[in-house]
Amino acid sequence: MQSPRMVVKKRGRPPLQPAPIKVAAHNLYSAPASALPVMKIPKKRGRKPGYKLKSRILMTPLAVSPPRSTPEPNISSIPQDAATIPNSATPQALTVCIYVNKQANLGPYLDRKKVQQLPEHFGPERPSVALQQAVQACIDCALQQKVVFSLIKQGYGGETVSVSASFEGKQHLLNLQIVNSIGYVLRFLKKLCRSLLCDNLFSNQPSQQYNATLESPEVYENRQMEAGK
Repeated sequence: MQSPRMVVKKRGRPPLQPAPIKVAAHNLYSAPASALPVMKIPKKRGRKPGYKLKSRILMTPLAVSPPRSTPEPNISSIPQDAATIPNSATPQALTVCIYVNKQANLGPYLDRKKVQQLPEHFGPERPSVALQQAVQACIDCALQQKVVFSLIKQGYGGETVSVSASFEGKQHLLNLQIVNSIGYVLRFLKKLCRSLLCDNLFSNQPSQQYNATLESPEVYENRQMEAGK
């Protein structure tokens, strides 16, 4: 017969094993707001009544210009740009004024009643515009437009302005060459007035102060230059 085995227990303390900590997951997120710690933010205290702010004076350092080793360039000799040139330096438009002497001897070609209805002067306008208005006035005041129309010298080439006349049941046009010159306008009108036998019809001066006749272009231009000085 086999003898029964006896279990011998070892003396001493058994090894300590840490017990697992069980925390419910829902407790971490479902904690009420009252259970959370409240953070208190300290409030800033305002200034006491009667407190005065002290003005701060900023001391700006004085700008010290560096010593000039070279002289500044002279800008007077530099050509100015067109945008910097004053308006007084720009040339003015050339204009002329032709006065009508309604008391002149009109000769055999013009109607005095129609001449009395003309304006006191044509212009001041550009020379080409004043010439066109004066010549057209002679045609409109003619006793027979065909005769006056035939006495006008037609211009050719370049830019022209037109004058018109009505006779023989038709409208006739005549081109006058544009020359931007006061002297050309005065010479043209002087020759036309001689052809119409009314030398003192037009004048470049008011008839109340001067003799109502056209000056020579040279005298007129010299007088204009002296007046502009």
